[in-house]
Amino acid sequence: MRKFIINPISGCLLFALSLLGIAFAQQTAEDFYKSGNAKAVTSDWDGAIADYNHAIELNPNVAVIYYNRAGAKARKSDWDGSIADYSKAIELNPNSAVIYYNRAGAKARKGDWDGAIADYSKAIELNPQDAKAYTSRASAKANKSDWDGAIADYSKAIELNPQDATA
Repeated sequence: MRKFIINPISGCLLFALSLLGIAFAQQTAEDFYKSGNAKAVTSDWDGAIADYNHAIELNPNVAVIYYNRAGAKARKSDWDGSIADYSKAIELNPNSAVIYYNRAGAKARKGDWDGAIADYSKAIELNPQDAKAYTSRASAKANKSDWDGAIADYSKAIELNPQDATA
């Protein structure tokens, strides 16, 4: 019978590789979230989405992970995926004006003006001092030929931020 003998160098290498495997297996949702953020900074949207997917698998109850994945999907023009993730983020954090604002933007990109107006309205309800939300809602209203509504929102945006050339 043959004996299997590992020399010290091979043994150290196998030990190091097994530790690496254990370390990878023990990555947390936060680790994947941070890695996704780092990839998003470099515009590696697919890599960021993959890391956010892993983070969500490990902890599906963190709104900001869905929010960031929605943003990465939006950068890839995946409006339906983006809207779905913003919706999940809203389910987990219903008092965030910025999530409603960004979901409204995704809806507007799809031409869902009524959905965009509803979300901009909720964002304004949660943060009534957000001039950009008024400007964006005004644009959505203009796309529906609601001129009076658009003018009222542009006027409010100017009142809040007189330097806003868009309004």
